[in-house]
Amino acid sequence: MQFKNGTPRIIILGAYGQVGVALLRLFKKHLPDPQYILAGRDRTRLKAIADRNDRVCTLDVGDPESLRAAVREADLAINCIGPYLKYGHEIARTCVASGTAYFDPASEQEHYVRMQRLNSAAHHSGVPIMTGLGSYPGLSGLILLHLLRSNPDEYTEARMYVATGNTTGPDAGLASYMTAVLEYNYKLRELHDGDLREVHPGREICQVELPEPFGKMKLLNWPQMEILSLAKLTALSSLRTFIGLGHSETPSRLQIGLIRLLRPHRFEWSYQLLKAIARRRLRSEYQKAQAVDPGTAAVLQIELLNQERRSIRANALLPDMATGTALLPLYASECWLRGTILPGWHDPLELFDTADALNRIRRIEPGIDPS
Repeated sequence: MQFKNGTPRIIILGAYGQVGVALLRLFKKHLPDPQYILAGRDRTRLKAIADRNDRVCTLDVGDPESLRAAVREADLAINCIGPYLKYGHEIARTCVASGTAYFDPASEQEHYVRMQRLNSAAHHSGVPIMTGLGSYPGLSGLILLHLLRSNPDEYTEARMYVATGNTTGPDAGLASYMTAVLEYNYKLRELHDGDLREVHPGREICQVELPEPFGKMKLLNWPQMEILSLAKLTALSSLRTFIGLGHSETPSRLQIGLIRLLRPHRFEWSYQLLKAIARRRLRSEYQKAQAVDPGTAAVLQIELLNQERRSIRANALLPDMATGTALLPLYASECWLRGTILPGWHDPLELFDTADALNRIRRIEPGIDPS
């Protein structure tokens, strides 16, 4: 495989965020040969995580020229800057135009759809692009496929659950929070009776028994992008996804209605207003959560049900959500360096061999063993 400057260069966008730091740690351990370019707004924070072999690049992803200058020197960009509904497509488009491969761990269905529109340009530039390379989605979908293929009984329904412990800082969950704010303005799709149907997110709560240290938890119904993949790849008639609320309060219908009325996906002033409110709320919730439970673990649970309502489950305990999110980008980057990922848009659940990917993830992080 040929690289722009002889040695592969990987740029991590948002390198000092939770996921960026986890990515850098795992990549340095398992992929020591590439040169790493650490990119973000704050040069001081970038230099704090860089070693002498790393390059530091200060950029604002909202500035097209700054973004182009950063990614055109890299062979692969891993984008850890969310919300992907706000920044993801433009970053991916800029990477493709610069001849730079692009991976991200996004979960938004609309982003999944937008990324496919770059397929022709990616083919023309000779680079691969992928989204959904995280723990949820990503690892969760691989576990579901493995569970289906390992059990001969005919399972017709599936549920995917994720719950997380505390974040590592008061602002660490801001991008995820703003992702939800933006997604309230879209109709997301779930699989019901064999058809993909539009639903409004965040209107249903269920109680689920999860492994320790979580136990019984309330989870919010929120359709994520793997539903669109798995509807094509499996014979399931129903697939629903749920996220843990942690220490956050359930959003009221009034709050959801106000968010939609403000249309933050259209107006920058609205987005910034809601972001400021979210930051204050997250900082308050972080302080309360630290007093109750300082743990940062996360869990994925995949449940399959047959027509007689008998079920089987697989659980994957993660040391923290950021580490779990970094595993599949590492595996994908290893495949890319070997030259086994062709140019164009790819769905990771279609592209990767499920058994090989899960076996590699177990070797990277031995404590993660879906069972």
